[in-house]
Amino acid sequence: MRFLLLLTLLILLNGFTGNAPAAEHNGVIYCSEHALPYMNPQRYQYSPIASTLAKAVYERLIGRDNKTGEIVPGVGKLTRLSRDQVEYTFVLDKTVRFHSYGSFIPTRELQADDVIFSFNRMRDPGNPFYEPFENFPYITKTETLSNIKDIVAVSPHIVRFILKEPDPDFLDFLAIDNSVILSKEYADYILEHGLPPEYIDYNAVGTGPFQETSFIRERYVKLKPFPEYRFDKPRISKLVINRSWKINKRLSQMFTNECHIISNPSASQLTFIEQHRDRNELNILNRKTVNATFIIFNTRKDVLKNRHTRRTIADAINIRDLNEAVYFGLGHYIIGARAGTNNIFTPDTEPSNEEKLASVLELRRTPLRISVFESENGSGNYQIKIAEILKSDLESIGVKSEIHKYRTDTGLRKLRSGNFDMAIINVYSNLDSVIAPLLACRKTARRRQSDTEFMNNFTGWCNVYFDNIMTSLKNRRLSDHEKMSLYLNARHILLEEMPLIPLLYSSNRYVALGNLKGLRTTAAGGLDFRNVYFDDEKPAGKSGTGASGTSLKTPVVPGAGVPEPPGTAAEAPKTVPDSSPGTPAEDPKTAPGSASGKDRPAQKTAPASSSGKDRPAQKTAPASSSGKDRPAKKKGGR
Repeated sequence: MRFLLLLTLLILLNGFTGNAPAAEHNGVIYCSEHALPYMNPQRYQYSPIASTLAKAVYERLIGRDNKTGEIVPGVGKLTRLSRDQVEYTFVLDKTVRFHSYGSFIPTRELQADDVIFSFNRMRDPGNPFYEPFENFPYITKTETLSNIKDIVAVSPHIVRFILKEPDPDFLDFLAIDNSVILSKEYADYILEHGLPPEYIDYNAVGTGPFQETSFIRERYVKLKPFPEYRFDKPRISKLVINRSWKINKRLSQMFTNECHIISNPSASQLTFIEQHRDRNELNILNRKTVNATFIIFNTRKDVLKNRHTRRTIADAINIRDLNEAVYFGLGHYIIGARAGTNNIFTPDTEPSNEEKLASVLELRRTPLRISVFESENGSGNYQIKIAEILKSDLESIGVKSEIHKYRTDTGLRKLRSGNFDMAIINVYSNLDSVIAPLLACRKTARRRQSDTEFMNNFTGWCNVYFDNIMTSLKNRRLSDHEKMSLYLNARHILLEEMPLIPLLYSSNRYVALGNLKGLRTTAAGGLDFRNVYFDDEKPAGKSGTGASGTSLKTPVVPGAGVPEPPGTAAEAPKTVPDSSPGTPAEDPKTAPGSASGKDRPAQKTAPASSSGKDRPAQKTAPASSSGKDRPAKKKGGR
């Protein structure tokens, strides 16, 4: 209530000036709670912020239609699949161009070597840019990369993937937002100039609709439209993605022109936001995510060895009330409550009254520890709310519990050592690939476990029959009837044994200015800015100011400290960006907001760019003014 009073006072003093950016700069500032440790989506888990960066800056070999879910061409198109399903051949689009960055200017279009490099830097220890699997979190959820036997260039614009054995998830792996295509020519440039290989993960060169102008680790990234993008060009002049982790601050920044889009407002702010939406001053976008929340049990503990005690805890939880309290009713069930019930799910065979009573008495003997963990993806607050609701539900049946909060690294150590009773975890994945690793009996030979992932079996529970079912479900040749039969068998085992409780997939909620149009959400719950623009029409609200004819202050670029003057970034493309090679701002180790930077080796300085005497001769990019030497641009977005 105090926050709303202060925010109302701020609006009365300054007026609702949310439409100002369209009048002066036509730039968009997105304020998100998500951390920004890298520019390369390969270095993220499958998450909204990785998806947002991937859609803005990069492209993939193939993609997935956001509405139908079907595989569609990306920078390449699948043209041949061998009969034994181990060789996939792709033809590349010859019109795809890479961004320039600082003194790097690409001299050619995308080729097979770029595709090969993008995946070999994650799988080939002999590659100078190679890093262990755990440094690419999204890979730890799949065995696909380890199943690649070779990637070969059939010709400059034809690339072939050869697998060790058939993999039904292979195309899904290529289409995921994180599987971006990098520039081999840019990688060579980095090595030639004595820069550390990690440079490629902080200073982005992609083929997407926006290109990087500057990036300060954990704080913000500034992007501008890429003039050689082969589809329709973005209609905004600048895009800033800024980390703003305080919920109250994000909303207030919308009324001071520091944010035009914010993510996940608090429940206390929704009534206020709804009032402004009714006056067409604000819009709300909701998107279901693949951020799944589970309660896992330590079945090695005496009190939780018995499946009846685990089922008693599950029965105490009202899933619908939890959804309303935590996700405003927008969460979607991982497995779902059976019709007519409020609990997680009702088992096929109900325990006897004697078994139920014995389980409750057993649980009342010792307080249970509920472990929750800090999170960089915004799920930490949700975990605490869920833990509080779980504690209350357990008290309703006379069971005492205690909530223990841990840092992520500390919490993972406790999970691995078995030093917990119950834990609330969040993992990014869909149903097919999330359940199996959480309950797998053993690690497969190819799977590498990440030090920063909860996608492991910490329960101590193992069922070989369940394992075999989850393996069989990967076979894409199964009929719908066969898949349904397997799903029902797997569900039956979970209902009976209850080694974990699948709760909900969360939903991301975005609030945007009322005159900001064309904003779309991605399958991973991120944002797609390709078609965003400001509508010059005056909104129908009383306090809103039309974009045309206003005279308002320049928006403050978050993290920069001072307003950005006209004539920067997109307005002066010939100027070397402030994080180009050879300038202090480009070093994530020493950049503001980077803290110690101890995770990265000292950044080497590129040859001086002022005189150009010590730099190798610049390669000249193909002329772009006349367009004679370049394939014609395609019209229409994908």
